[in-house]
Amino acid sequence: DLTGREGVWADVLARADQHPFLGWGFSTPWIASEPLIDGWIVDRGQTVVQAHSMWLDAYFQLGGVGVVLLALVFLAYVWRSWFFAVDRPRWDLRADRPYSPLTLLPTLIGALLVVQGLTDSAPLLLWGWTFVVLFGAKIKQSPLIGVGPAEQSIAIERGELLQSGS
Repeated sequence: DLTGREGVWADVLARADQHPFLGWGFSTPWIASEPLIDGWIVDRGQTVVQAHSMWLDAYFQLGGVGVVLLALVFLAYVWRSWFFAVDRPRWDLRADRPYSPLTLLPTLIGALLVVQGLTDSAPLLLWGWTFVVLFGAKIKQSPLIGVGPAEQSIAIERGELLQSGS
């Protein structure tokens, strides 16, 4: 039974269904001393402080609205990272830049987070959100910060060396 997860999922789903639209408003991990959480789900003598499913955790905490928003965040992230990985690097007018295997990293991390999120809440915690925010912002960032795309293209085509902010 996925090391007790099915029982946890049933209990969390039952309580989440009481507030299906906006959820209960907790954060992950749940505060074990909170009266609604303390002693609610106990596994091996310890109060369970997460739903062991990113999607169910979002439903419990934020309701259907939160699940839709979480799905949109991950869909946008995976969509953006996929095209970052398969498209030739284009930040200027040159179309002959080589592909890099490193561009697959955001896509692989995204797939890992989505799959792990089925049976664990870790993608909502620490490194999970860190990777989504970090890669989500970085893969759309131009390599020449502080310079507009038109200026970058012209300077690179001319072979000029640009410094940040010039």
